[in-house]
Amino acid sequence: MNEHKVIGYVSLEKTNGYIFCDEDACVIAGSEDLMESYLKASGMEASGVIKKTRYGEIKSGIMLGGKYLFDKDAWSRFKESSEKDKFVDLTTSCDEALENRFGGKMAMVYKNV
Repeated sequence: MNEHKVIGYVSLEKTNGYIFCDEDACVIAGSEDLMESYLKASGMEASGVIKKTRYGEIKSGIMLGGKYLFDKDAWSRFKESSEKDKFVDLTTSCDEALENRFGGKMAMVYKNV
Protein backbone atom coordinates (compact mmCIF):
# COMPACT_ATOMS: atom_id res chain seq x y z
CA MET A 1 0.00 0.00 0.00
CA ASN A 2 2.92 2.33 0.74
CA GLU A 3 4.02 2.15 -2.93
CA HIS A 4 0.87 4.04 -3.99
CA LYS A 5 1.08 6.89 -1.47
CA VAL A 6 1.19 10.28 -3.17
CA ILE A 7 4.39 12.05 -2.14
CA GLY A 8 4.14 15.18 -4.24
CA TYR A 9 4.02 16.59 -7.74
CA VAL A 10 6.34 16.60 -10.75
CA SER A 11 6.18 18.68 -13.91
CA LEU A 12 6.42 16.94 -17.28
CA GLU A 13 7.18 18.81 -20.50
CA LYS A 14 4.31 18.33 -22.97
CA THR A 15 6.36 17.74 -26.11
CA ASN A 16 9.07 15.39 -24.87
CA GLY A 17 7.94 14.17 -21.44
CA TYR A 18 11.08 15.46 -19.70
CA ILE A 19 10.71 15.90 -15.95
CA PHE A 20 11.51 19.31 -14.47
CA CYS A 21 14.90 19.04 -12.75
CA ASP A 22 17.32 21.36 -11.07
CA GLU A 23 20.64 20.31 -12.58
CA ASP A 24 20.59 16.52 -12.10
CA ALA A 25 17.81 16.14 -9.51
CA CYS A 26 14.10 15.78 -10.28
CA VAL A 27 12.09 18.36 -8.36
CA ILE A 28 9.24 17.02 -6.21
CA ALA A 29 6.86 19.68 -4.88
CA GLY A 30 4.39 19.28 -2.05
CA SER A 31 1.53 20.79 -4.09
CA GLU A 32 0.64 21.85 -7.63
CA ASP A 33 0.82 25.51 -6.61
CA LEU A 34 4.32 25.05 -5.18
CA MET A 35 5.44 23.32 -8.38
CA GLU A 36 4.19 26.28 -10.40
CA SER A 37 6.15 28.65 -8.14
CA TYR A 38 9.33 26.52 -8.52
CA LEU A 39 8.97 26.56 -12.31
CA LYS A 40 8.56 30.33 -12.24
CA ALA A 41 11.57 30.76 -9.89
CA SER A 42 13.64 28.76 -12.40
CA GLY A 43 12.56 31.01 -15.27
CA MET A 44 10.34 28.36 -16.82
CA GLU A 45 6.70 28.57 -17.70
CA ALA A 46 4.26 25.92 -16.57
CA SER A 47 3.79 24.73 -20.17
CA GLY A 48 3.77 21.06 -19.30
CA VAL A 49 1.67 18.81 -17.17
CA ILE A 50 1.89 18.77 -13.39
CA LYS A 51 1.05 15.32 -12.07
CA LYS A 52 1.06 13.40 -8.83
CA THR A 53 4.04 11.18 -8.12
CA ARG A 54 3.92 8.23 -5.79
CA TYR A 55 6.36 6.64 -3.38
CA GLY A 56 6.91 3.56 -5.57
CA GLU A 57 7.82 5.69 -8.61
CA ILE A 58 10.34 7.71 -6.64
CA LYS A 59 11.81 4.64 -4.93
CA SER A 60 12.28 2.93 -8.31
CA GLY A 61 14.01 6.03 -9.67
CA ILE A 62 16.36 6.20 -6.70
CA MET A 63 17.19 2.51 -7.04
CA LEU A 64 18.15 3.19 -10.67
CA GLY A 65 20.52 5.98 -9.58
CA GLY A 66 18.20 8.97 -9.82
CA LYS A 67 18.45 12.02 -7.59
CA TYR A 68 15.43 13.86 -6.24
CA LEU A 69 14.99 17.32 -4.78
CA PHE A 70 12.08 17.47 -2.32
CA ASP A 71 10.52 20.52 -0.76
CA LYS A 72 9.60 20.42 2.93
CA ASP A 73 6.09 18.98 2.45
CA ALA A 74 7.07 16.31 -0.06
CA TRP A 75 10.16 15.40 1.99
CA SER A 76 8.12 14.74 5.13
CA ARG A 77 5.80 12.40 3.18
CA PHE A 78 8.70 10.60 1.50
CA LYS A 79 10.69 10.25 4.72
CA GLU A 80 7.73 8.74 6.56
CA SER A 81 7.11 6.22 3.77
CA SER A 82 10.78 5.30 3.36
CA GLU A 83 11.16 4.68 7.10
CA LYS A 84 8.07 2.44 7.16
CA ASP A 85 9.49 0.61 4.13
CA LYS A 86 12.95 0.39 5.75
CA PHE A 87 14.37 2.05 2.63
CA VAL A 88 17.07 3.87 4.53
CA ASP A 89 20.23 3.41 2.45
CA LEU A 90 19.95 7.01 1.27
CA THR A 91 22.07 10.14 1.31
CA THR A 92 20.30 13.39 2.07
CA SER A 93 21.71 16.88 1.91
CA CYS A 94 20.51 20.45 1.98
CA ASP A 95 21.96 23.22 -0.14
CA GLU A 96 21.53 26.86 0.82
CA ALA A 97 21.73 28.00 -2.82
CA LEU A 98 18.85 25.67 -3.76
CA GLU A 99 16.83 26.83 -0.79
CA ASN A 100 17.38 30.45 -1.78
CA ARG A 101 16.42 29.75 -5.41
CA PHE A 102 13.23 27.91 -4.49
CA GLY A 103 12.35 30.02 -1.45
CA GLY A 104 12.30 27.34 1.25
CA LYS A 105 13.76 24.17 2.68
CA MET A 106 14.80 21.61 0.05
CA ALA A 107 16.35 18.16 0.57
CA MET A 108 18.43 16.34 -2.07
CA VAL A 109 18.07 12.55 -1.84
CA TYR A 110 19.90 9.73 -3.62
CA LYS A 111 21.04 6.17 -3.01
CA ASN A 112 24.28 5.50 -1.17
CA VAL A 113 26.88 3.93 -3.44
